[in-house]
Amino acid sequence: HSEPVPIHPPPRPEPEHYAGFWIRALAKLLDALILLPVIAIIVYALAELMPKILPLVADWPVIPKTKTPLLVLASMFAALPALFVYQTGFLAKWGATPGKMLCRLRVVGSDGKRLSGYQAARRFGMELLLGVTVNLLFFQVSYLIAAFDDQKRTLHDRFAKTRVVRWRPPKQAG
Repeated sequence: HSEPVPIHPPPRPEPEHYAGFWIRALAKLLDALILLPVIAIIVYALAELMPKILPLVADWPVIPKTKTPLLVLASMFAALPALFVYQTGFLAKWGATPGKMLCRLRVVGSDGKRLSGYQAARRFGMELLLGVTVNLLFFQVSYLIAAFDDQKRTLHDRFAKTRVVRWRPPKQAG
């Protein structure tokens, strides 16, 4: 008669492995630089389409008389699918966006495991929601609280139950 092997949850990362504010800010900046050409193409395409679309809706009371606010608003909404695919796709597949990869960071669940597609989408949604509410009103406070959290979690990390950790490649044998 053999005794059952106890099943233990994976160990959580050690405190020194949580990624701090500045390295995360650098990763976010790198991601922005990577996404900039994609967003620029979207904005350019919308700018080209605006003269064709505006005459169709020019009489609508909600349409501004100048094209700039409408172009900015349309660009923001058009960029959302690209941002969603970028963030959730990379996090669910590789555990990090390219910017995080360059900084050797990974996003994991509170159990230390890779995020599912749902978890990655929830994290994106929370970051977006907080970005257009709390951060605009209170100077990026949802990011700044990471400096005072023992696991370096931002507000969207807390809601999504995620952590950003430093990643070290496995040591090669021999």
